[in-house]
Amino acid sequence: MREELMSQGFTAEKSPSQNCIPAGQQWQQGRAYEACPADDWRRTMEYRWGTMVCTEFLTVHWSVDRKGRLIGVKGYYGNACL
Repeated sequence: MREELMSQGFTAEKSPSQNCIPAGQQWQQGRAYEACPADDWRRTMEYRWGTMVCTEFLTVHWSVDRKGRLIGVKGYYGNACL
């Protein structure tokens, strides 16, 4: 899956910060933090396009069984404009 998505211009997600906060966990006020990814970042890739003013993105996450066989795919679309 990774190779096919890369051949189409998708890029791999960066590993999360060691300081990321899992969903639902409280954080300290006054401290910078990053939310941990909801899905396994090693099986998540993203495709971005647009301009400096507006950007759009597709995120694909897949899951595998114990033998490494593909068993599920989720996709998300988003955009952001200044």
